Formats: sequence, structure tokens, C-alpha cells
Amino acid sequence: MLPSLQRYLPRLGRRWKPLDFSNPNFVRKPGSEKIEEESILDYVASQFYPTRIGEIIKGRYQVVVGKLGFGTTSTAWLARDIDARRHVTFKIFTNSMSMGQQLDGELNMFKRMEKGSKHCHGHHYFRNLLGSFEIDKSSAKHVCLVYPPLWVSV
Repeated sequence: MLPSLQRYLPRLGRRWKPLDFSNPNFVRKPGSEKIEEESILDYVASQFYPTRIGEIIKGRYQVVVGKLGFGTTSTAWLARDIDARRHVTFKIFTNSMSMGQQLDGELNMFKRMEKGSKHCHGHHYFRNLLGSFEIDKSSAKHVCLVYPPLWVSV
């Protein structure tokens, strides 16, 4: 077998090991200090999912690096798909009770795009939805959409 291929074979089929984010020198921000989405008018902390760096969600995705973005209805995070050995973007919506039909509209849009013609000239410019699931936390459910990470914000 070619030596260049042999170095990749042991990695195929194996899961990534979760990263360890323990750091004794980590400085915590006081709870009274507002950050990012907390500064949005009408922000309600209980509606957002309390994501933690290093957290493993659904036994498959590990949140890494940090927040990619935020808005009034969701936060976006860079994560590792431990099973598929790739990076993904998570969009975690505020709890389902506060979202209503807006969330259904976004999911339905992706489903319609998936069913559309793959031969359309612009089809490869659409972001693919890799998956979606719910995260249950205490009394709230948060829908999570999984995408491939994008490069540059437009």
C-alpha cells in the first residue's frame, strides 16, 4: 500500500476524542456583567440555552472555540462533530415556547431547498442543513440546527 495512504487509514472510522478545556487560570466574569446578547433590548436569559465551551451535546457534538454570532432568537457556535470528525456550526434557538412559527418557517425553508432541483445553477451556493434536533434543558426545549461552517460573513 502507498505510504501516503497508510497514515490516513488508522484515523478512518474512529471518533475524535473530546477536547479537555480545563484551565486553572481561567478568569470568570461576574454574573452582573452583561455580555453580547445580554445587551439586546428585551433580552431574557431564561429563553437562551446556557451553552458552555467544551460541553458535549447529544453525545456527538462538542462546543469549541466560542460563539460565532448571536441575535434576538438564537446563538451560533463552532462545534466538533466527534463521530464524523469535522467541524460544524450550531444554531441554538431560544426556547421553543418563545419561538412559535418563526422556527417552523426556517426549518421548512431548508426542507424545500433540499427537495429543489440539484441542477439549478445556484444550488451549490445554498448552505446545507446537516441536521436538527432538540436539546431538553429543565423546563425548556431548544431546537438546534447543524450546518457546515461558513468562511466569511457577508
